[in-house]
Amino acid sequence: MKYLETLTPAECLVLITTNGVITKKQMLKMTFVDLILKQVLKIQEEQHQAHPRDPVMTYKYVYPGSRFGSYFPLEHEQIFTNAFTGFDPPPILLRNFIKSSFASGDLVAGLVKSANLKDYFKRKWWNFFSGSYKRTDYGVEVRKKILAEISEIEQRLKGKTNQPRLVANIVYKINGNILLIEGIELLGLAQIDADLFKEMNANQGQEIADNSSSCATIAGCWSDLDSIGDSFDSSCSNDSSGCSGDSGCSSSGCSGCSGCGGGCGGD
Repeated sequence: MKYLETLTPAECLVLITTNGVITKKQMLKMTFVDLILKQVLKIQEEQHQAHPRDPVMTYKYVYPGSRFGSYFPLEHEQIFTNAFTGFDPPPILLRNFIKSSFASGDLVAGLVKSANLKDYFKRKWWNFFSGSYKRTDYGVEVRKKILAEISEIEQRLKGKTNQPRLVANIVYKINGNILLIEGIELLGLAQIDADLFKEMNANQGQEIADNSSSCATIAGCWSDLDSIGDSFDSSCSNDSSGCSGDSGCSSSGCSGCSGCGGGCGGD
């Protein structure tokens, strides 16, 4: 699983999508989940009571995770990590944190020109008028390899998504790219975490192979993943992209929730 282990979900999404639409919400959500799974960021519940007579309210906040200080974020990940620069930055309410991420610019255009993907895309002089990009021959080949890796995992998980230890071991290798796998949803990941923790409590001393310090050995690392999808949905209720997919990766200035993201076609 060379590419799913080394590329981020946003990078993989740009590489594999053809003649379709990549929305800004898709890219932001997958990037955020990836950073949560890598423990770069974390979600924590806190209870507050404005007045003794008021009910206690539970809020979700985003904090830097245990690996934040040692992680070097890519440009498209800095949309989230830059919120925690400086000394002892305060936590940010989850819904506000996600809402602010939609102010970012054209993610696709930035990704195809990034150091990790620049060799996979080309731009002819006539593409400047449409703002689109095409894959190089190398990019076409890499796309096939990524799809093959996705297919391999889907076959491994076929009929086995109810086996938390198996799914967790794959998640630890490919992190947020697990969302590219058919049949895997955020709510499912949260349930997998709960089932795995329950299983580990029942079998004290057993740990996931080669992941003794992994997230699932302590409760709650994935438990709030299901709330991420709801937060992105509420931050962006209209997510239909106005960019055409046939023209490749468009960078024609689409904004808002849809961002800019026609699939990179023209193989």
